[in-house]
Amino acid sequence: MAKVGLKKGKKYIVHCVGGRDGIVTSYGIFEGYTAVGSEEAICLRLTEEHGEEAGLLRIILISSVMYIDCPEGGIEVEKEPQLTYLS
Repeated sequence: MAKVGLKKGKKYIVHCVGGRDGIVTSYGIFEGYTAVGSEEAICLRLTEEHGEEAGLLRIILISSVMYIDCPEGGIEVEKEPQLTYLS
């Protein structure tokens, strides 16, 4: 199985579970990964779709992400090394 990652500097649309609000959609530029306590998170710099919030850094827990749209095709695919089994 290949590992898939996001590319820093590319635009993404992240759809998350939002509690009472249902789905929360965030538009932004991927800045990198971080951790909040023991949970991994995505750092997204919000874009103009967020009005006055544009430019803010949004930290999104990976466990809340439902799906991510990649309008710029910003996906890195790293193939895992082939394993050879001896018996």
